[in-house]
Amino acid sequence: MQQRITNPDEIMFTATPVLMKDFEWNFSMNYTKIVNEVIELASGVESINLGGYTTPNIRASAGDTYPAIYGESYLRDSQGRILVDEDPNSDGYGMPLQGAFGKIGDVSPDFYMSFTNSFTFLKSISVSAQIDWKQGGQMYSGSNRLIDLYGSSKRTEDRTTPFIIPGYKADGTPNDIQRGGVGDEGAYEYLYSTVYDGLSEAHIYETSFVKLRELSVSYALPKKVVTPLGLQRVSVGFVARNILLWTTLPNFDPEASQGQGNMQGGMDYMSLPQTTSYGFNLNLTF
Repeated sequence: MQQRITNPDEIMFTATPVLMKDFEWNFSMNYTKIVNEVIELASGVESINLGGYTTPNIRASAGDTYPAIYGESYLRDSQGRILVDEDPNSDGYGMPLQGAFGKIGDVSPDFYMSFTNSFTFLKSISVSAQIDWKQGGQMYSGSNRLIDLYGSSKRTEDRTTPFIIPGYKADGTPNDIQRGGVGDEGAYEYLYSTVYDGLSEAHIYETSFVKLRELSVSYALPKKVVTPLGLQRVSVGFVARNILLWTTLPNFDPEASQGQGNMQGGMDYMSLPQTTSYGFNLNLTF
């Protein structure tokens, strides 16, 4: 496999915006952008399955960014618009049609950024916070698929209001086929348990996020307390990690992906949730 990393950018910036006798503010920022492309594979090979299931799975695909997500896609017209079933005798009447197996998502993000702010008061109290920002990238979320399938997700809460799936008919006109409501109560069940359940692309989500990665507070004991103990410095502190999360992925943390290595970040299927952790520390300087 031949790969090419193009436009590797990394910028790190540090500054001390405020420096006073009893107050200090230190700031750092790190920006990373890497475009990792698969140029070619062995002769006659277009893609290699790196992990996952028969469908969907994670692949190295010639001509694409690495890694890529493969699975069943929506059936689309020449303009890339989703087509719906127009057969009135079909259970899937008015619902999206399934297309071919192929690439349905890119795992690689547009960029990562990390910000750290540290504040020191009276030379003894320190507060530090790290915020991480990931922009772009996609994931196949099997966990969201399952909660849709079993009717426990927020979007499956309404099972009575008639609906029209956004899409198009073969003649290029917007879909106007209404499903659900009185006399068609099984439409929602069919949509989520059959149509979307077998359509991998229906469970591709963007994984952008902003996360308060870490917050720490520490206090250095006064010299008059430390010196008689034969120490130069004693500090006690509290630290919390993975505290707050804002993400485009519904219901789950996009970092709680299934597997490591090639699959990391590209697939979630009943993965263990990320945890918030809290701890205390004691630092002694002799």
